[in-house]
Amino acid sequence: MRQIYSFGYNSFQQTNPANNDDIISVPSDITGFTQCDDIIWANISSTLGINNIERKLMFWGFDDTRNKIISPTHFPAQNIMKYFGDDNGIQGYLDINGNLYGHSKKIFNLPAKCVDVAQMWTGSNVIAVTMDGKLWQFNLKNNEKPKKITAFDESGSLNPFFTNVVCGENHSLALTRDGEVFSWGSGRFGQLGHGEFTNSLEKPTSIEFFQGLRVKEIACGGFHSAVITDSGDLYTFGWNHFGRLGISSGGMRERAYCCYYR
Repeated sequence: MRQIYSFGYNSFQQTNPANNDDIISVPSDITGFTQCDDIIWANISSTLGINNIERKLMFWGFDDTRNKIISPTHFPAQNIMKYFGDDNGIQGYLDINGNLYGHSKKIFNLPAKCVDVAQMWTGSNVIAVTMDGKLWQFNLKNNEKPKKITAFDESGSLNPFFTNVVCGENHSLALTRDGEVFSWGSGRFGQLGHGEFTNSLEKPTSIEFFQGLRVKEIACGGFHSAVITDSGDLYTFGWNHFGRLGISSGGMRERAYCCYYR
């Protein structure tokens, strides 16, 4: 089982269920408390992980149905691979066969089977990655056909093969099979990783900082982002409020371009 480290806002014990501090600004290992090896969904007050070996889900944080904070609780994962949702909760899931489902078992039809999916924290836009390496966007509240998302390229020759996607409040990151990271959406807090605090990008654009490195994992918070390289280095960038970047905010700007752990 691989280790999982967490940091940031923790008032509902959604970040580290074994710590009562409201803010955790230094990464802490939560593997032993949660018994999961991957995080498949999280929002501002709760987290959902999965133990892939035992095929069980682990939930911790604030439980809306019980109206209270709960310790890590497990239940069968069945055929679920990943959930997607927004600030209001889970809106659907991706199964192990590459099918996307919404509420009431509604299935979303895409040109090919899916390998990953994520939803913007605000609004109803969902981003999916299909097995042919393409990005697609659709809206949960209308019946429009999914629209293909093309990456930005001045030469017009770029054709990346995407494998993963993650979303924050209003920005997204996508990872290619070659370990290249693309970002788009709002860059107000530097969460796109392009060194700008105000610019927004309409199309996925390669993050120059990571070119020459091979990235293997990506993640988004509401207004920040994180990547892990194949050498095990962790980089975070965006808004550092509540210790989101895993560093102490004392004497530092709350907005930071890039912070680094090895």
